Amino acid sequence: MARLLSLTFFVALLCSQVQAGILTNGSLTVGLRSNGAIDSVNFGGANFFKPGAGTNISDFGVQIGTSVGTFRLNDTNGGTGLVLTESGFSYAGAQNWGHDQLHFLRTYSLVDGRNALRVTSTLTNIGSSGFTISQFDTFDPDQAYGFLVPLLPPGVLSPALFQTYNDVLTVAGVRVGQASIDARGHQLTMIVGSYDSRSVVASGDPLQIGSGDDLNEFFRAPADAQGLLEDEGTHIGFRQFLNPNQSTTFTYIMAFGSDPTDAQQAFTLASVPEPSTVAVFGALGLCGLLYRRRATR
Repeated sequence: MARLLSLTFFVALLCSQVQAGILTNGSLTVGLRSNGAIDSVNFGGANFFKPGAGTNISDFGVQIGTSVGTFRLNDTNGGTGLVLTESGFSYAGAQNWGHDQLHFLRTYSLVDGRNALRVTSTLTNIGSSGFTISQFDTFDPDQAYGFLVPLLPPGVLSPALFQTYNDVLTVAGVRVGQASIDARGHQLTMIVGSYDSRSVVASGDPLQIGSGDDLNEFFRAPADAQGLLEDEGTHIGFRQFLNPNQSTTFTYIMAFGSDPTDAQQAFTLASVPEPSTVAVFGALGLCGLLYRRRATR
């Protein structure tokens, strides 16, 4: 037992060292890595993303159109396809694919009074020709990992109890991806969705968008496990053609609840735009244009 406690302490210490920032409202705590990926989400007594494990999946990335050779991924284990500079809870940087050049800005914030995280990305074409940008987030939540389940011997964890039921459904008129567990009465649930009409969501396949081929298949045929016990990934993304100097902003909400109904309510309430958010969106777009002007001097 002493060895187990020592190992647990070491892992916790290691994870705290790699986290670049922590957002919390008391009930929901989100840890971010220096590359902009989500490291951990703690809610309802459980960590949804098992920090330190090799199978962590709470990643994001971009690709030029359907060109698999341009696929770039920043993952929660520290992999950096997009080189970004951290400033508070924002991450910014430029990616060069020859003629195609992109400025990428990503910002995290908790929604006031809700168990929900708002993620906003602003993408600006800083190249000399137009291109289609594909941007995505990919998750495999295991929200009962490390969660001691009643009726089991003390300290015993059963992998079968933290596998997820995956679903794509409509909440408040929006298509969302949902991943929920059923661990002896605990139904911790995560929902991902956006009011943006370009949003594409999937929940059920694949486990992870880890390549350009995976990304193209996600956009071609987004999976819906229809509430079955699939224990696969939940994903969100969009595609947009950008002319030179053009910016676009995409925002999604990740909501959490003690059960699906609770998470759906959190998503519905969190998705109502705040007056300050509109101003922030305008400022983010301006940042991209100012970056373009500086880069061309």
